[in-house]
Amino acid sequence: MPRIVKMQIETGEVDAYELGYETIKEDWNLYKLSDGRTVRVRVLTSRICQVVDADGKEQYLPDGTPYLVVSNRVEIVASL
Repeated sequence: MPRIVKMQIETGEVDAYELGYETIKEDWNLYKLSDGRTVRVRVLTSRICQVVDADGKEQYLPDGTPYLVVSNRVEIVASL
């Protein structure tokens, strides 16, 4: 049985267990602003967890997809 941890989400706190993962690709999104500057943005994932109920059973969203909580950070780089 995986170790259950508490995860903060917008609506409160949920029980979940951490999933192992391998980063395959982390691309930059590039934007050219109207004033000629360029902005690069990318999301870097640091943790992916499967939400479970009080009995440890995996939870799913209404459309049947797994209820996952992803911890991440956003990097933003602007240039002239």
